[in-house]
Amino acid sequence: MGKHRKYAVDKLGIDERIDHRTLKQQGIEQKPTIKIGLESVSNGAQVYGDR
Repeated sequence: MGKHRKYAVDKLGIDERIDHRTLKQQGIEQKPTIKIGLESVSNGAQVYGDR
């Protein structure tokens, strides 16, 4: 599957690479976030505020 993504990225002329390592493995310290999917937002879910 990674080859397909690389091909698509190259075809679009995007000069970025996909890093499949975890953020921790990349040396990035970031607190986990809550994923709010498009379906939830389109159904009127509160995006910002108390959680």
